[in-house]
Amino acid sequence: MASARLLLQGSDGSQDQHRGKDSSKTIISAAVYLPYKEPNPIPTQLEGLVNHSIQHKMDIIIGCDANAHHVIWGSSDTNRRGEKVLEYLVSSPLQLLNRGNSPTFVNARRGEVIDITLATNTASNHIANWHVSNEISLSDHRYICFNYGTTRVDTTTIRRNPKHTDWVNYSKDLKILLGDPECKLNSTLDIELEADRLSKTITQAWTDNCPAKEIKPKKVPWWNKELEALKRETRIAFNRAKARNDYSDYSKKLTEYHKAVRKTKRKSWTDHCGLISSLPESMRLTKELSLAKVSKTKTRNSQNLGKKRHALWLPNIFQAQLSST
Repeated sequence: MASARLLLQGSDGSQDQHRGKDSSKTIISAAVYLPYKEPNPIPTQLEGLVNHSIQHKMDIIIGCDANAHHVIWGSSDTNRRGEKVLEYLVSSPLQLLNRGNSPTFVNARRGEVIDITLATNTASNHIANWHVSNEISLSDHRYICFNYGTTRVDTTTIRRNPKHTDWVNYSKDLKILLGDPECKLNSTLDIELEADRLSKTITQAWTDNCPAKEIKPKKVPWWNKELEALKRETRIAFNRAKARNDYSDYSKKLTEYHKAVRKTKRKSWTDHCGLISSLPESMRLTKELSLAKVSKTKTRNSQNLGKKRHALWLPNIFQAQLSST
């Protein structure tokens, strides 16, 4: 695992410096926010960070809430802030990694691409599969994902098995996304554009309902069928909102999903704490030991750590039982 050292924190962004154990190459990862009301969208801190990486020959990857529109990174239009940001990018060593036009920011009024991912030339060569995730993020901003490796990443490593497709929801999503033709098919060009849209729509509906092989969601004790159903409804609401360009219903459904997740998490934690505190000391010890099963794939160090923890805890348990008797 790479180590991290905080370089800078401020209202305009935070940066971490990483150095892998097997590599002498240093990578700076930065989260940058560009305030919407600032006349100059590019802060001096960002320029200083980029110049620092150039002077010290470091790679840099930046996740940026730009609050700026430009068709170059998939926005529906271009504004003056977007033009200024693009002017800076053209004059800098940074590469724009955004692909497609899937909204990165969604609220009750609109969906828009205002978040951009930037990287230096060398770092961008190791980045692949940049995409806006369909996972619900519990925020107005959606998750942005990509693969990074010390060698070029093969984008074909993500595979989907058609046998695992949810065909019921695929049909529902496809019906919502298709809608009516965007224009009259009066020429060969119109037909080609509509065919291209149809192809992309079918692909999107399928990928949304056929999970990638590498994605293995973590099992959490609070997840249940009700949340799964709400998550599916929220995703359908998002697809419908994107097709109609009206995000009011999606915003309500997302808020409902947020509240349900928070309520379920709190209840699960309360039930867990109540169960543990109500158990006698000996039963608590048994439960703790039963949960401490060490996987065969774990290292010897992690096994020794588990033994030390229980070795420290055992005397306290039996001392408590002796004092009570």
